[in-house]
Amino acid sequence: MIMLVNLAYTDTTALAASLEVHLRWENINNHWEESIVMTVIVAKWTIDEYHRMIDTGILSDRKVELLKGEIVEMSPEGEPHAYCSDEAGEYLAKLLAERAKIRQAKPITLPNDSESEPDIAIFS
Repeated sequence: MIMLVNLAYTDTTALAASLEVHLRWENINNHWEESIVMTVIVAKWTIDEYHRMIDTGILSDRKVELLKGEIVEMSPEGEPHAYCSDEAGEYLAKLLAERAKIRQAKPITLPNDSESEPDIAIFS
């Protein structure tokens, strides 16, 4: 027996989310087994939509990045990570001096619908 349930929602910006739940019953050695498979299609966001969410305050209390159109929660930065990032940034700034610009923990917009905040970015 296979039961398939589809739930779909589409808003005016043509972003859609769907969820499929498959329930499969199998008789294996006279024991019934249930298996559930879920498929989730994630809504993709553009950089402009992401910036509008930031401007309206929707994301104000969350530490997030836009990665390939998906809004991803960032893990909290601990003291060891902060120390190592700072030391590495200072080292690279001295090492590369006039050959490149070093930016630490600043957003960078990329053409693949991403706006990440890398620990260190090197620009030449």
